[in-house]
Amino acid sequence: MIKTIKQGASFILISGMGFVIDFTTYYLLTSFIGIKISYANMISAVPAVTYVFFVATRKTFNAKKSKISITYKYLTYFIYQILLVTLISIFAQILYDKFYEFSTRWTIIENNFKIIIKCFITPITIICNFFVMKVLCEKI
Repeated sequence: MIKTIKQGASFILISGMGFVIDFTTYYLLTSFIGIKISYANMISAVPAVTYVFFVATRKTFNAKKSKISITYKYLTYFIYQILLVTLISIFAQILYDKFYEFSTRWTIIENNFKIIIKCFITPITIICNFFVMKVLCEKI
C-alpha cells in the first residue's frame, strides 16, 4: 500500500510535467489556431503521453523482467491512450457545448472555459493512466 502511494505521488509529479506539455500544446491549438477542443485534446496528448510513459517506466514503476519489449508496451499504452483520449475528448466537447451558454454569464469564466474543461478532465486521465502503467510495467 505504501509502495503504491509513493508510486502514485511520483507518477503525479511526472504527469505534472506531461500536463505542462499537453496543456501548452492544447492552449496553442485552441487559442491561436482555433482548433476544436476535441481535436486539440487528441493532438496535444501525443507528446505528453510519450514523455510520461518513458519517464514513469524508468523512474516510478518497478518494471519486471519480461519477454515483452518496452517498445511493445509503449505501443500497447499508446493504443490505450488513443481510446482514452478519444473518449475523454468527446466528453470534453460535450461538456463545453452543453455548459458554454452558462459560462457566458461571467466573463472570466467565458474567456477561460476551454481551460476549465481541460483542468476538469485531466485528473480523470491521470488516475486511469497510473493504473494502466502500473499493470504494464509490473505485471506484464
